[in-house]
Amino acid sequence: MDIIMAGYAGRCGAQALALSRRKDLEQELPSGIVNLAARPGPYLAIPDSVPVFSWSRLGAGGVLRGLWILAEKLQCGFDVDLRRVLLRQEDVEICEILGEDIYGIDASGGWLIAVRTAEAAMQILRKEQIPAGVIGTCSANRVRALHMGEAVRYLEGV
Repeated sequence: MDIIMAGYAGRCGAQALALSRRKDLEQELPSGIVNLAARPGPYLAIPDSVPVFSWSRLGAGGVLRGLWILAEKLQCGFDVDLRRVLLRQEDVEICEILGEDIYGIDASGGWLIAVRTAEAAMQILRKEQIPAGVIGTCSANRVRALHMGEAVRYLEGV
């Protein structure tokens, strides 16, 4: 089973940080980048035509918590490539400056979707202009692996 992420990691959390820490951020970044990050992100709806097997709405705890919830629902493990998670550059920069984990902060508005095969689902999401990408697969072994290049870390609870 494939795992698709719709939306952007940390979007809602980065927006909140941009609004609450604007003055600090503008000492490090151009105000235009802070303004972009301060804009609300979209709250996405997944079209009924997407062949969803299971899903997890993203929120507080971000992508990491969403993956945990999805794996618990499905009683599975996963292999996820964090380089495939959708990010906005301004959100990444804000998180780096403020020492926040882009994968662990609020990603409200986004979804994780488990599908039998990603191809048909991705076609529909592209047609509907929903930002989405295949970030990994479910596994029967219950190991919850997060890959970043050569490095692998394991999610052990969120």
